[in-house]
Amino acid sequence: MQTQKQQIVLKLVADKKITPQEAAVLLSGQGAAAKEAPDHQIAIIGMSGKFPGASNLEQFWNNLHDGVKSIGPFPSGRRKDTDPYIARMGEPDNVYGLGGFLEEVDKFDASFFRISPSEARTMDPLQRLYLETAWECIEEAGYSAQNIHGSATGVFVGNDHAFGQTYKQMLPEEAPFALTGSYTSILASRISYALNLRGPALVVDTACSSGLSAVHLACQSLIGKECQMAIAGGVYLRLLPLQMSSMQTVETESADVRAFDRYADGTVWGEGMGAVLLKPLKQALLDGDHIHAVIKGSSMNNDGLTNGITAPSPDAQHDVLLAAWNQAGISPDTLGYIEAHGTGTVLGDPLEIKAISRAMSKFTNRKQFCGIGSLKPNVGHLVSASGIASLLKVVLALKHKQIPASLNFREPNPYIPFTDTPVYINDKLTTWHKQENPRRAGISCFGFSGTNSHMVLEEAPLLPLRDSSAVSTVRHLFTLSAKSMSSLQASLHNYSRFLRENRQLHVSDICYTLAVCKDHHPYRIALVVRDNDELTDLLAEFGTNLANHLEKPGQSRLFFGYHKLVTENRTLLEPGDLNKTEKDRLSRRANELFRRLKAEDRAAESGILDEIARQYVSGADVDWNFVYGGLYRKGRKVSVPVYPLERHRFWVQGSESLPAAYDSPHIDQPVQAHHLIDVTLTGKLQGEAYTETEKMIAGVWGRLLELDSIHIEDNFFELGGNSILSLELEVELDKCGINLDFESVNRYPTIKELAHYAESLKMDAN
Repeated sequence: MQTQKQQIVLKLVADKKITPQEAAVLLSGQGAAAKEAPDHQIAIIGMSGKFPGASNLEQFWNNLHDGVKSIGPFPSGRRKDTDPYIARMGEPDNVYGLGGFLEEVDKFDASFFRISPSEARTMDPLQRLYLETAWECIEEAGYSAQNIHGSATGVFVGNDHAFGQTYKQMLPEEAPFALTGSYTSILASRISYALNLRGPALVVDTACSSGLSAVHLACQSLIGKECQMAIAGGVYLRLLPLQMSSMQTVETESADVRAFDRYADGTVWGEGMGAVLLKPLKQALLDGDHIHAVIKGSSMNNDGLTNGITAPSPDAQHDVLLAAWNQAGISPDTLGYIEAHGTGTVLGDPLEIKAISRAMSKFTNRKQFCGIGSLKPNVGHLVSASGIASLLKVVLALKHKQIPASLNFREPNPYIPFTDTPVYINDKLTTWHKQENPRRAGISCFGFSGTNSHMVLEEAPLLPLRDSSAVSTVRHLFTLSAKSMSSLQASLHNYSRFLRENRQLHVSDICYTLAVCKDHHPYRIALVVRDNDELTDLLAEFGTNLANHLEKPGQSRLFFGYHKLVTENRTLLEPGDLNKTEKDRLSRRANELFRRLKAEDRAAESGILDEIARQYVSGADVDWNFVYGGLYRKGRKVSVPVYPLERHRFWVQGSESLPAAYDSPHIDQPVQAHHLIDVTLTGKLQGEAYTETEKMIAGVWGRLLELDSIHIEDNFFELGGNSILSLELEVELDKCGINLDFESVNRYPTIKELAHYAESLKMDAN
């Protein structure tokens, strides 16, 4: 009798989606694949990105597939933040240029990263948006904050600092986080700090090649064992997209970038960001990671002495191609596509084709066998993000087995004799047929700085399919969590859609990925289901109106709970408050039930899983590694929707620079109580008064953290406070007559503790 795995493989062969040889690989063991993987090859196991017309990679691919051009005027929604600044600069109204723009750059989920609103408001959007992009990349790979906490994970990000005015120029001079919020190196270090990553963290600026150069350096760091994983990519924003007169020699006056075309007359600037999570291929295979594509080789060099410091060198481009192919161990006649730098300039395009043709001719005499194209006609020249955008385009093309059209191509550039070269312009969506070798592609990025990068990608290796039907239970526990109710609702809706569109995934793999590979946040739901169909139906039912089901506890098959971890000595508990003792009790109970489930017969399974679900949503920490190492078989990590980050506006401009919770007097005047706007304090019994010291501290907290309601036992640092704010807190309290010694806030991080300490100091002084 055939297993489900065998049936799936045979159907793939029958549908001509795989060859019989590939089927044999899928049905064979996996250990040999990891053993044979070369040490220098790097797996792309996670990816994310935001580009013009696309807030995620699914939309990005759809636009590429459909030939959508996302170049146009500066978004009207962003002008409310830039028009006042433009007016103060004395610039005319028509100063904005055409380009590829993101629709919004002012939104950020500060609380998710435990960043206070006051700090988030003064962080450069580069930092905010790239932090979110890096996190989505990690989560898309199936890793949680807990999984990577303290790991030797590196961060490599490309960013061009030459053009595009910075957010810091818009901030008031006294903004406390202006330095850390805009400091160049902190763009990478912010990610390492937020997630406690211990690998190298560096910002790479090689102009237009920065993004791909950052990925190359990340690969070298992995090969040299400086880190175990690496987040790599690039980012570029044009907050004030003024006409860049200094670059008019390469700019087109229209919205059309015509790469390699007869009528090419320059490029258009765009913005975006992307990231990939990298791991040595050998280790990724052993760890069972979901592999999107493989970086077989990469190289980087510089033009050296040319006709001018910004003039491109076809010799250097030729050399960087040969070096990458040599490291990859391939002949270029096995390449099916090259994503070119392709800026649409009269000089640059012919030189690029000349370098490619000359390099390929050393290996083959074949003509026009390799497609070539450029992303820039779709979204514009993304400068330091162009390399990562091109990389993501190629990865998606490999996954979908289609090569998107290079837009705006009508007639070839007369200086490019395509018929005598190995390449042709891929000017229409093309099915990427597999030849004798795996599908392979090259990516080129050449910097205005003279630094050139090239990379060779190969489609993900075929891995043996696991028979997901061979599980030791007939029911499964589906868990989903978030940091807020709105994010939980959004996540439930996303999974409902995801399950409808991905029915080939098995419920056991989905439940495994959510349990083992995701963080478990305070807002939780759980479902006990038999199979995919039941899970899909329940998610469709609950995803449309979660609140309605939560109003009927006990009448729904959905388990829901919220908890907030509080100190052991909290005197007044609010709904959901959970101290460590109670949390440990719930955790022990849940894990004991799983052990009992292993010993019980199948008749008791449903009831026990229901009870485990109740413990989980109440705040229990489940030992999921034990669960999937004993009761269930170890699942297969699959790609599932990422956490839906909330979209809250953070921007400093004009009057917004004055925080709402504090009316600051003149700096030379002593602070009086009437200058402090009331902050709602909670945590005491009704009728029990708050002391003047507690209210004074709360007023300063409200200003620094931009909060209008605080629990008297909330931790300053868990609300987004940090060392900079704690020092400012001590200074501001000193102005109010509350004199504290150094690091008092670190020792007494709650209003209750800090007020008690301050009052004891005052009593001792008297």
